[in-house]
Amino acid sequence: MDLKIEKLTKSYNGRTVLKSVDLEVKDSTCLGIMGESGSGKSTLGRLIVGLEKPDGGQIYFDDKTVKERTRVERRQLRKKVQVVFQNAYGAVNPNFTMRMVMEEPFKFMDQKLDKKDQEEKIRKTLDQVGLGHLNLEENARRLSGGQVQRLCIARALIQEPEILLLDEALSGLDYLVQKQLLQLLAHIKERHNLSYLFIVHDFLLAYGLCDQVIIMDQGEIVDRLDIQEGHEIKKPTHPMSVKLLGDFFKQGRDSNSK
Repeated sequence: MDLKIEKLTKSYNGRTVLKSVDLEVKDSTCLGIMGESGSGKSTLGRLIVGLEKPDGGQIYFDDKTVKERTRVERRQLRKKVQVVFQNAYGAVNPNFTMRMVMEEPFKFMDQKLDKKDQEEKIRKTLDQVGLGHLNLEENARRLSGGQVQRLCIARALIQEPEILLLDEALSGLDYLVQKQLLQLLAHIKERHNLSYLFIVHDFLLAYGLCDQVIIMDQGEIVDRLDIQEGHEIKKPTHPMSVKLLGDFFKQGRDSNSK
């Protein structure tokens, strides 16, 4: 699914958070969104997944806005655009077992599955994220941080999305877990032809997954970096880009490419 945003704006209590943002994410690609706290990157993510409404501008999914869609199409679109948040523990009910977490999305599916088919789909999806060996009756909050985040990814995947928003989804995890999840996300993206929006503060994480990275500052996109495989990464010149990515280029990667 292609995503296109034109002149998107958003304000809170008279304070402008997004200023005429334009961006495009082609089908099966990954766009990284970087910026300091308050830059507007998380607000942009919430508008894209429909958690909030913009004040102005348009969001197109396959060249069609939400307003141009029928009620049935809007409901289908909500399933096609899923999100995985940073706080995995906060994203699951503390009283739920793994099975209960994975069964939640079935309540919102148009096609109702019987218990046997639900079980098969749950097992298959958990296998994809490396949790197939665990007991489904295990309380989700007893899992490790990396396992809970895998569970949240699986819950999103079970709805068969086409766009996945990763809102700081790897932040707060140790380096080894981050590396494992990056590899998992890359594999899932290729297997399911997913498009990713990766909100992230660490360029090394973006470098491992993204095709392009945008830098946001005070509600605007101030820089765009192409980091597709085989492409040379240009050295940033905007002050915010230099601030966020300076360490990466200081490590002798001035002309680095994937």
